[in-house]
Amino acid sequence: MKRLAASAALLAASLLAGCGEEKKAEAPPPRPVLTVAVEPRAERVVATFAGTIAPRYLTTAGFRVPGRIATRTANLGDVIRKGDTLAVLDDTAQAIQLRIAEADVANAEAVLRNAVATAERQRVLLGQGNTPVATYEIADRNRQAAQARLDQALAARQSARDQLSFTRLTADFDGVVSAVTGEVGQVVAPGQGVFTLARADAREAVVDVPSSLIERFAAGTAVLVAFDRDRSVTAPGRVREVAPEADAMTRTRRVRIELDAPPVAFRLGTTVVVSLVEAIKPVIDVPASALREKDGATAVWIADPKAGTVSLKPVTVVERTGPRVTLADALAPGT
Repeated sequence: MKRLAASAALLAASLLAGCGEEKKAEAPPPRPVLTVAVEPRAERVVATFAGTIAPRYLTTAGFRVPGRIATRTANLGDVIRKGDTLAVLDDTAQAIQLRIAEADVANAEAVLRNAVATAERQRVLLGQGNTPVATYEIADRNRQAAQARLDQALAARQSARDQLSFTRLTADFDGVVSAVTGEVGQVVAPGQGVFTLARADAREAVVDVPSSLIERFAAGTAVLVAFDRDRSVTAPGRVREVAPEADAMTRTRRVRIELDAPPVAFRLGTTVVVSLVEAIKPVIDVPASALREKDGATAVWIADPKAGTVSLKPVTVVERTGPRVTLADALAPGT
């Protein structure tokens, strides 16, 4: 009986100890939450339009000399650097002209050396009284004519060298090949466009605006340009140019917007959203995901970073714009 009583007492003690351990179990760690500090907004979006990022400068590149395209190293969409070779002409004719010009220079140099030597001899003989003045003058004029022919030959050789270098079409600036109109084997004329190059360092937004709203887009008007896939990627802009005439088909007018420090995401051809904004009395916007709507009441979650807690505060929504809402009850900036 004593053994049974002792066993029962030990069993009861162990059960009590187990209950005590359950009561002393650690509480779960705090759940992480996403927070955002609210800031007052002093402008309102009046209208939005879809647009694209386009180069401010487009240049048509072509050869300065006629010929047949022998090679083409640039293709549509290639990113090029200043000095890169785009295409090369068959330079057989230009190379022959350069050899002829070099031979003319060699001949003119030989004639000039002989004329200089003759004029020098006549000068010495004239000083000794052994030749008439007329003979010396003729020799000196021959020297001057030989010098002029050499200068002419040198200029012709330089021109031939330039003509040979013009058979290689190179990029004058960093950019992107936006169009190709010349193919290998094609015979092109001087100045005929072979490539269209877009400067990548000068980008702007292009949007077509209905004629009924074009008055709002006067030159100098400030707008906001956002990346279509991520509206948080934005760049301020200012209207630079408005087309004087409407498009015959769409009856819209093209507006070009100068961008202030556009982000890397604004590549050429990127789709963007251009928003026309106007100044308003400062209001508070919050993400729609921060709201709690239940039983007809709307509240916003307020986070206390120091205490690590959140609480609900009743608010009134006055406007919903996509993923954001505007509150009538202004929260303190930084909440």
